Amino acid sequence: MAKKKIWHASAQVISVWDGDTFKARIDLLENRGLDAAKRVDLGFRLFLESAYTQDVIGTASVAGVHLYTEINVRLFGFGAPELDEPRGVEAKEFLSSIIPIGARVRLESRRLDKYGRCEAIVTTSDGRDIGETMFARGLVRHATASGYTPTKTP
Repeated sequence: MAKKKIWHASAQVISVWDGDTFKARIDLLENRGLDAAKRVDLGFRLFLESAYTQDVIGTASVAGVHLYTEINVRLFGFGAPELDEPRGVEAKEFLSSIIPIGARVRLESRRLDKYGRCEAIVTTSDGRDIGETMFARGLVRHATASGYTPTKTP
């Protein structure tokens, strides 16, 4: 049996969709541990972004180059209510408060779900496990099929 490829990456939150899913941007030059094989396995689309500066005579020069990907991330091992279900909006609002747009998070991938989202254990820059934090507040439930065992229970 092939061993699962687990990778870690630092990412920036781009948007929060609901109580357990958000979009993140991973700078691949910053995260040198993400080799090409792992990116392909996860179906990443790569983007190249370059910044230019103008000198006094109007000649453009490259100021910086960034190779990045944007991925949809779902909290591994947890499921939040849908937005039209009780506490669904509350779960989204709380997730948005602990990982607002622009926040840096750490991802530990586990697998792709049937919708192509990367299921990952997600921690904040101060080390809080987002799934565990939301579980302690009763905003997510365990998704036992993922095989994730939380470290704490409320």
